[in-house]
Amino acid sequence: NSPPIVEPAVYQYQRRIDVAGWQYPRCPCDTNQNTIDCPVSFSATAADPSVCYDQWTIWILGRSYTYNKILVTPERIVFPSPEINRNVASGAKSYQTPQDLLPRKTTYWYRIAVRDSYDWTGWTGCQSFYLPGVPPNPPTNLNVSQPADYCGYSTPVAFFSWTFTDPDPGDSQSAYQVQVDNNSNFPSPEDDSGKVSSGSNSYATPLGKLSYNTTYYWRIMYWDTDDLESDWTSGPSFTTPKHAYPTIDFSWAPEKPNAGELVQFTDQSTVFGGATKVSWSWTFQDGNPSSSSNQNATTTFTSAGQKTVTLRVTDSDGFSCQGEKTVNSQMPLPEWKEIPPFMWLRKLLASIGDAFSNNILFSFIK
Repeated sequence: NSPPIVEPAVYQYQRRIDVAGWQYPRCPCDTNQNTIDCPVSFSATAADPSVCYDQWTIWILGRSYTYNKILVTPERIVFPSPEINRNVASGAKSYQTPQDLLPRKTTYWYRIAVRDSYDWTGWTGCQSFYLPGVPPNPPTNLNVSQPADYCGYSTPVAFFSWTFTDPDPGDSQSAYQVQVDNNSNFPSPEDDSGKVSSGSNSYATPLGKLSYNTTYYWRIMYWDTDDLESDWTSGPSFTTPKHAYPTIDFSWAPEKPNAGELVQFTDQSTVFGGATKVSWSWTFQDGNPSSSSNQNATTTFTSAGQKTVTLRVTDSDGFSCQGEKTVNSQMPLPEWKEIPPFMWLRKLLASIGDAFSNNILFSFIK
């Protein structure tokens, strides 16, 4: 609707120094001295009868400055190349621009004049408005994925992605919101991200939000640079696994075996959802044997050092996980040969006795 037909004064401040003429234009302001942004353009002197002005002098640090307040009538507000310039014969009190005539994401100034059967009024004061862009298009390329396996996950998770598009050139995503629910009507979402200020085109559910053996539905909306929002768009549904994947654990004895010593490994893994363990696969670094398919296996490490032992367990639903631990194989202890005590003394005395007997015999013969 058109504003009231009035002619508000528009002021612009200028400072004059010793040089004749106007110097250093400052920001325009209205009658309340509030800054405005109308495209004001004029040139005037104190001798111009169409311009009213006030003049005063102030002293700053011993120097005199003369200020002039100049009243500019609305006719001096310039519209150099208006996008709309209509002369409409009508008694209507409103005007609507043709659709898509004005480029969006732009600030426009406007003024209005009317006439009666006698003559035209003057132009109204300059007023402005910002024409925002249009809302973004609905999200496209909606995808959902889950981990290749759930080894190491305590609860299910899901990963979502989408593509942002917008009719306004240069617009980008400023925020998004994702909802996940086990009901396609989304009455009480299990996960609701809320409005997240981010240009990211992906989202992952936090741990603990989803349950196993459940079908879920999800939807996404986003906002553009002007904070205009898209419609909700639903992505493909997904179903979480029947139950958790196996948790791998095992022990061994002795805890610090020597190289060449037989080591016993015991499976302590856990399976879930009523499943049972159906297969095991052991691998032993520098072990003899180097692998085993027994639930509880044995091996001998052929050398000392840290050895990696890996166990993969598969349950009766085909869910399989692998875990590994490090075993510290020790150097073998040296072999000891037991010698009876004082054996060296017996040999020494025997040697001395033999030598003494030989001397006595030699003297007797001589």
